[in-house]
Amino acid sequence: MGWLGIAFKVIPMAVEAIKTTEKLISGRDRSEEKAATAVDLIRSMLHSVGEGADRDILNRPEVETALRGVISSIINLLNVVTAHSASGRPS
Repeated sequence: MGWLGIAFKVIPMAVEAIKTTEKLISGRDRSEEKAATAVDLIRSMLHSVGEGADRDILNRPEVETALRGVISSIINLLNVVTAHSASGRPS
């Protein structure tokens, strides 16, 4: 599968991993622990759907770094959307 197909699978997985991690681990000062948990969840999901099964790509350090970047970007987006919604400003 090409990079675009993997991206279309990883992004929804990352959103779900972030939501699940937020429910399991509370506290703002635990962001590193939350990120590690979300990466582990995504990695598990990718293994379960067979992505990377023919390669050891999911265990490569650069893949974890990229996953952490995706997670950070999604969290930033969710924070902006939440702040915008809370402010009561029209869309």
